[in-house]
Amino acid sequence: MREGQREGEIMLRTYKATLRGNYVEWEKDVPAHLAQEKAIGIYITVLDEVVAPSVVAQQGQRMADALEKLATADALRDIADPAAWERKIRQDRPLPGRSERC
Repeated sequence: MREGQREGEIMLRTYKATLRGNYVEWEKDVPAHLAQEKAIGIYITVLDEVVAPSVVAQQGQRMADALEKLATADALRDIADPAAWERKIRQDRPLPGRSERC
């Protein structure tokens, strides 16, 4: 289990690939557990897909509603120092499509 990860949480890994029709082409080294000829479940995020402004607005409103519920429930009252809490749980990783050097 990674630092800051709670029991039962799943950490999703990100791999760079290109989807061509029904086939995934890995950009770099294929992770060993994915190179085998067995079916696995995956999530695919289309990076160059345009999302309608109305959908973005709905997502924003849902996020605002969720944050309002958290605030009303005082769900974060046990966090005395938010900056220290964030440093403890933060999981930095390379972002897809960005070079290591900025």
